[in-house]
Amino acid sequence: MLRKKSTLLFKYKGAQTSRTTKGQGEKSNITFGHDLVTFMKDVRREEGYLCTGGMIEYMKMEQGAWLEMYLADKSSPERGLSALMRLCQRFAAR
Repeated sequence: MLRKKSTLLFKYKGAQTSRTTKGQGEKSNITFGHDLVTFMKDVRREEGYLCTGGMIEYMKMEQGAWLEMYLADKSSPERGLSALMRLCQRFAAR
């Protein structure tokens, strides 16, 4: 039985790459991820803790155009702020 299955495996003519091994992980919406990580490390080094409010303040100061574009896609300001806070929390957890 095993010998029969092994010959079937070697005769496989399909795609040589697996669809599950490419592009692992979700692409981040944050295009300035490297700068944000540097900011997060600096804050942790100086203060010892980091909150999403601090990350949002950094985005307002350094990436205002991106922030406006991100919030413009949301249906209301409350939902926009909630989505932005979740985005920051997920980014910090990775």
